Amino acid sequence: MGTMVTGLPAPIHAVERPVLCRRLDEALNQKVALIVAPAGAGKSVLLAQWAAAHPELAFVWMSLSAADDDPVRFAQRFLQGLATVSPTVAELGTLISLHGGGLGTPLLEALGSQLEEAPETVIVLDDLHRLSNPTLIADLARLVELLPAQAHLVLASRVDPPIAWSGRRLTRDLTELRQADLAFDESDSAQLLERITGRRLRTDQVGVLVDRTEGWAAGLQLAGMMLRLHDDPDDFIIHFSGNDRLVADFLSEEVLEAQPVERRRFLLQISVVDEICSDLAVHLTGDRRAQLVLEELERESMFLIPLDDRRQWYRFHHLFRDLLAFRLRAEGVESETELLGRAAAWHLEQGDANAGIEYLVRGRRWEDALDLITSRGTEFFERGQGATVIRWITEMPAAVRSDRKEVTLLLAWLLGAEGRAAGCEDLLHGVVGDSAATPGEPACAQTLLATLAQFRSWPQGITATAWLTGQDRPVSSMEVADGPEVVAH
Repeated sequence: MGTMVTGLPAPIHAVERPVLCRRLDEALNQKVALIVAPAGAGKSVLLAQWAAAHPELAFVWMSLSAADDDPVRFAQRFLQGLATVSPTVAELGTLISLHGGGLGTPLLEALGSQLEEAPETVIVLDDLHRLSNPTLIADLARLVELLPAQAHLVLASRVDPPIAWSGRRLTRDLTELRQADLAFDESDSAQLLERITGRRLRTDQVGVLVDRTEGWAAGLQLAGMMLRLHDDPDDFIIHFSGNDRLVADFLSEEVLEAQPVERRRFLLQISVVDEICSDLAVHLTGDRRAQLVLEELERESMFLIPLDDRRQWYRFHHLFRDLLAFRLRAEGVESETELLGRAAAWHLEQGDANAGIEYLVRGRRWEDALDLITSRGTEFFERGQGATVIRWITEMPAAVRSDRKEVTLLLAWLLGAEGRAAGCEDLLHGVVGDSAATPGEPACAQTLLATLAQFRSWPQGITATAWLTGQDRPVSSMEVADGPEVVAH
């Protein structure tokens, strides 16, 4: 399941926010809009409502994850989404750089040109805080400058991205919404609480909850969920306090405790995956009613967010999922490793090797993951996902992969292809000098070492390395650094 879609449906209980939607309308006269607020502030819901209010516009929505730090993966997903509104964008896949740290100038300039022929388009990058690749983020800032007038970029993040917007602020060419803007007032809060609880609260009761949550959407939602379980609202409100993550943790645990045993078990089991559909849920839980349960969870405001208009795929709100994952580990309802293994097997059956390996790595199924990586490593490289494979391998303990020279050789090859010559060379020298290596493994390492000449200020050093490694002894970096004198000796 890709998270690139043209707009997301708002949750069933969501309250319309016309004032904020009108603020976002200002972005249609600009190239970029920025929404910065904490988790649970309602950023994604607001954007979904705004998209629904503009059926005449083309929306391309990309929910980001840490895996999108791989610029090739990011670019592939980005082009896939843009191709839904401008099919010719798909032809730009050949411009995706395999060696740079970002999108690259050729792709950025081509995107700017291609989108000139597209209808008016809003590109939403949600959860931008999950990106840490500075080159990729800088390229997104460059893209803003290259976008045609009918294309608009909307960035939603928990923290300010490291992009300088001062010039746009001075010229009022930037729409910004922050936590204070998204905070619910008493009118919005009353509607939200009534939709969740099914009953209307008094004005003074709503006022207390707004004051104590400071209008934080997730806090109000949690309060509403708890109020459903209390016959005496006043008693609950008197004891209600706090306004951020502590409230979320406390109330979520209370809400979780109130669930029937089977429902609670279902929630904990499906919390191991990033996105869930009914078939995957059945595979994880064995519950054939999974689709009905997922729909019930959404209706009951259990922090389950639909990812498509047909409500086939969902994800949990990040705070609630964090809590579920913690409780799964603490309670030992079922082995997290076992559940992740089931998730990996399901994705592999669907032909999704990326997600399969991702869940194997998370589940510490190191050997299974390495078997897949080594058997399909060139396939990932040819698709330009070298950075992802490097991440998978380096996330594993060194001791796990130290005896597998084929993994070391693959990692060295990928590092070299990424231009990280020093790390590549260190790994290759380790293989050459390993007495436990098979005859073919040092030979492969020497061949790869020879390709590093392009990265060295003294290419003859590679010749010295080749000569020394032919002497059936390890080569020290000092010997290679000494230069031609070593060969002469």
